[in-house]
Amino acid sequence: MTAVSNSPVKSEPAKKTPHKTRMLFPKGRHITMGIPYLWLLLFFAIPFLIVFKISFSMAALAIPPYEAVVATWMKSLKSP
Repeated sequence: MTAVSNSPVKSEPAKKTPHKTRMLFPKGRHITMGIPYLWLLLFFAIPFLIVFKISFSMAALAIPPYEAVVATWMKSLKSP
């Protein structure tokens, strides 16, 4: 019979190798923190985009008091 030792067996710790899926997709905590930032960015950027669009438009006597640039371009393309 062999004697059983109570001492732990020394083994090398398992090496963590990065998987491709871990490197490609963000972790849960990054997604959790990113959602509020995207929400704030979206609603902070929308007013600036509206002002940007109006700044390139042409004045008109109408409601809204401007004519969109895209509409002006479309009119110029249709008329020879």
